[in-house]
Amino acid sequence: YFALRLAGYRSFARDPGPLPMILDDILETFDDTRAAAALHLCAEIGRSGQAIIFTHHVHLVELARKSIPRVSIVDMPK
Repeated sequence: YFALRLAGYRSFARDPGPLPMILDDILETFDDTRAAAALHLCAEIGRSGQAIIFTHHVHLVELARKSIPRVSIVDMPK
């Protein structure tokens, strides 16, 4: 599913220009190796557009902090 979303985003963003890509808990079933690779792809999108990932999994937030320099993390109130 993530691969399809990524391909769709890249295809769609080519014509009108940079658009946000919004993902909701898409990495919840990934192991840490795959999640880190996916986060790097999202960071690549962030260089020309914006990747927004929603999650309630603390380990993914920590992995993003370790994997992506200058990542912006917003904690939502409970």
